Amino acid sequence: MKSILLWDGRFPDRAPERVSVADAVASAAVRSGVAAAANSAEAGELSVGGPLDPGMLTEVVIQHGASGAMRRVFLPYSVVMVGAAAGVLASIGTPIGSGIAPPTKPLFYIADWADSRGAADYLDPAQANRGALSPLNWANDLAGANYLVGQSFSVAGDRTDQGLARVPAIVAAGMGTVRIYFGANNFAQTGGAATYTHAVSGAVIGSGQVVAQTFADVKQAADAFLASGAQVLIELEVGANGYDATQAQNARLYNAMVIAYANATPNVYYHDMRAIVLVDPAAAIPQFKAKFSEDGTHLNARGSYYAGKSLRAKLAQIVPAPYFTVPTRDNVTLPAAGRLQLASNPVFAVASGGALGTVSAPATTTSGSATVVVTLAAGLPIGVPVTGTGIPANTTILSRPANGGAGEYVLSNAATASGSITMVASTVAAGSVMPGSCNAVTAGGATMTTSVVADASGIGSNVILSPKFLAANDAVRLVSDIALANWSPGDFIEAYAEIEVTGAANLRAIQLEVSVNGTNSSGVQVGQPTQDMNNGASTVGPDEDYVLFERTRVIQISPAMTTKAFMSIGLRGIAAQAAAAGATSIRIKRLVVNRLPASPY
Repeated sequence: MKSILLWDGRFPDRAPERVSVADAVASAAVRSGVAAAANSAEAGELSVGGPLDPGMLTEVVIQHGASGAMRRVFLPYSVVMVGAAAGVLASIGTPIGSGIAPPTKPLFYIADWADSRGAADYLDPAQANRGALSPLNWANDLAGANYLVGQSFSVAGDRTDQGLARVPAIVAAGMGTVRIYFGANNFAQTGGAATYTHAVSGAVIGSGQVVAQTFADVKQAADAFLASGAQVLIELEVGANGYDATQAQNARLYNAMVIAYANATPNVYYHDMRAIVLVDPAAAIPQFKAKFSEDGTHLNARGSYYAGKSLRAKLAQIVPAPYFTVPTRDNVTLPAAGRLQLASNPVFAVASGGALGTVSAPATTTSGSATVVVTLAAGLPIGVPVTGTGIPANTTILSRPANGGAGEYVLSNAATASGSITMVASTVAAGSVMPGSCNAVTAGGATMTTSVVADASGIGSNVILSPKFLAANDAVRLVSDIALANWSPGDFIEAYAEIEVTGAANLRAIQLEVSVNGTNSSGVQVGQPTQDMNNGASTVGPDEDYVLFERTRVIQISPAMTTKAFMSIGLRGIAAQAAAAGATSIRIKRLVVNRLPASPY
């Protein structure tokens, strides 16, 4: 027990009071800046461990003095967490921030407090690009983008005790629903005789203590979220393929504690994806289903899709009022009306007149030879018509180097001239149609047929992309440029696309992409991309047909931009494997860019 001089953060001009508290609490109070060592000889000892967050004053009743008397004080929340872990707090009140409780957002504002599995919500530090390895993102898009997925308060590699440092930020954000997806690293780091040191209390945690400590950390955070007015959804721990039998059993014991807590606590819920993603949850060491995880720890896009389907159903039970409903197709969305909608042809009301994709590459021909040397890799596909100086009509590519790189290409007809040319390959089938203001683009060895059909509503059309893939990572894309006059620096924008996919097993990703670029007054680029369902790591996607409403996070076009260069919106389908023509269909019902008056976050 150490004596400290404790200031009341509500009244910083008042003199401090002398109290004697548990060593861990005394140290935390000193490190947060609300106390000083009463005994100067102990100042160094109480400062060990680095600074703590002084924010979010919280009313607590704490044991002090040798007799264990109780005292009402106001402490930073970071100090409260230390006291709770030490078992010296008799009660915890609601965090009061700067004397005012943070406003609580509606339930459809959802944030993750998690490890790497929640960090997968976004792929960039700015959290502008949503990933396909996130069950929450799949749940949202499968539900018609009903929820406002906010900031992810998640850090890869973290245990629950390390994540406690981010609890005050979540409370301050006033989220409506907080999803907790934690525990895997706690159990992974206590296999056999291994231990870890608790980041808050300093206690050494081994296999015998990890279940109770993991649950205590999660409950501590959940109680704080509840006190701020949020509801809590806790993911049961699925574990990892590399666990031993004791680690797997510890995860089960933790899950049992979570279930009991949720069943006894209003506004606390749990989601159990174990039967969805594991072969046999009751096995001594459960394993992920085939092609649901590529490293045995994290769900890939396919596993996340199925977990997201299950999570969608759970969210529908506990978040009754959606943030966003799919808007009716109407005349407001046809032209860019009052810069509320920026795309020129969002529901494809102009059903033709767009560009059909070609791929070009520099090459060298030899008269009388059917072999053409391409000098720069361009992904010219096999079987497509090609044109160029000295290349006869009706010539196609018969063979190419691996992956369509630079090298010798064999044509169906011999060249009639020698020299350096630009060879152009038509990668979209003859007779295809593309809506106005839109382009059909291919990459790798992909080719495709495009068609346009009337929408069932009678307003506008649907675009159908029917690709042929020669290999994994070939891609097809529908892209539309946004007129420079339609957007301005400082605009808040979001994009969304409504799609239906059949033959989905041939795709590893369907990515919605918006690119914005320009320069500031110094000529420096100040662009900001935003994406939804970016799948940069998984080799497979869903293996069943699905309907998706992809929606990007709201971003602000840089107010520092002085010269606009371009804005485009696109939907990209990326191959998981080779696929014959007609095996996969991507139906795009709309491709929209909205301008908002402000960010909703």
